[in-house]
Amino acid sequence: EGLVVCLAGLGDIPGEVLEQSAVDGANVWQTFVRVTLPLLAPILLILLFRDTIYSLQANFVPALIVGRGGGSSEDLWAFNGEEVARAIRASRIPVISAVGHETDFTIADFAADLRAATPTAAAEIVAAREDEVAANVLSLTRDLVRAMRFRLVQEKARVQDAAMSHGFDDTRRALRIARDQADAAARSLERLMTRAVAKSRRRVDAAVFRLSPAPLVARAAASRARWVAARLSLDAAATVRVENARARLAVAAASLDALSPLAVLGRGYALAEDEQGGLVRTAHGVSAGDMVRVRLADGRLLCRVEEVFDETTERQ
Repeated sequence: EGLVVCLAGLGDIPGEVLEQSAVDGANVWQTFVRVTLPLLAPILLILLFRDTIYSLQANFVPALIVGRGGGSSEDLWAFNGEEVARAIRASRIPVISAVGHETDFTIADFAADLRAATPTAAAEIVAAREDEVAANVLSLTRDLVRAMRFRLVQEKARVQDAAMSHGFDDTRRALRIARDQADAAARSLERLMTRAVAKSRRRVDAAVFRLSPAPLVARAAASRARWVAARLSLDAAATVRVENARARLAVAAASLDALSPLAVLGRGYALAEDEQGGLVRTAHGVSAGDMVRVRLADGRLLCRVEEVFDETTERQ
């Protein structure tokens, strides 16, 4: 959507202004929509001006230039009409008056939001503002992109720092040992179960081989049934043992999690380190003026010791 320019008289503005492409001087007109009004009797031209301004309110244009490129006092008289002045004042669109030459003044000049010496000057004002707004938007966009990139770099560094923290090495090591122990117990249990089943099968096979199958079919079937039952019982016992081992592993993992520095920090506690990275365990470990790093659940704080209080001495 371009700006709207109302011009009184086609002969007052050069015809080539709409064919230019550069945005300077008279060439800015190529970005505007021109509404030309014919030269009529002053009273008819006043009414035509008024109706044109009112009709443009629903077109959502950013600005409205009302002007004429020179002429005698009689030619400019239509811009002194009360109807035109009231229409300009009632316009919701900003209105720039550019009537005649720089020395010419009409009532429209005082009713408009801004007066320009010529229609070309009015177009230059609007085009300059448009370039300024575009430059500001581009600058703000670049600032936003730089800020987002800086924030991403900060967050990436924070995540990497947390991942490389030495405070969680013991927890990772304990969990790895517990997992290895659980895997070893599961493998040992599987070997024991396999050997027990194989031993039972060999015993049954030996008994069946020693006994005659004709008179002892029933006993063999009973023995096999007992073997199947024993195997099922052994499988059930093995399952229970595995479940018990898993339960003990879960308890051990929960205990490790409870002792984890991360879990302690999550409950509101903090770890204090001196400038060499050692843990500060007592108030005597630091002095006033020392720098202390405080590790929280979601980050770190760099603090300066202002004063040291000995609570043991104060209680005594």
